Amino acid sequence: MKLSKAVFLFFLFYVLTLIQTSFLIHYSWRGTGINLVLLVFIIFLFNHKKDIKEGVLLAVMAGFFLDIFSSYFFGLFILFFIILFFLISQIRKRILANNLWGYLLVLFSIIIIYYFFFFLISRSFNFFDVIYNFLVGIVIYFILKIFYAFKQGF
Repeated sequence: MKLSKAVFLFFLFYVLTLIQTSFLIHYSWRGTGINLVLLVFIIFLFNHKKDIKEGVLLAVMAGFFLDIFSSYFFGLFILFFIILFFLISQIRKRILANNLWGYLLVLFSIIIIYYFFFFLISRSFNFFDVIYNFLVGIVIYFILKIFYAFKQGF
């Protein structure tokens, strides 16, 4: 990974974490909020090359900022995002994930696994979080598809 891309992703995850923890928390509905860090992490891993170093670095960056802003012990989210990286890699190997249905399957399964993990450490589970983040992930997917189609048109 180029240094410029790594610095960009570092600041991107920092800004997403700040937005998620300080701004979007005020616009939650029944305790349901958008997990921007998780969604962007899944989208990047879904579209990245099969480079293990890049995927682990992405997982460490995403987990690092969630660890800083969480009340759980440091390293928990880093470890969990590394596990998610390997799960996404295995799912992508076994499923044809180059189409919309593959993306939806990966997105939904990773969101379920994430919130199940969160349930294990906090003993609270909100199914609306899963549905809400899944729907936002679909919207982000289509926005990026339109952006890439528009970008390649020029």
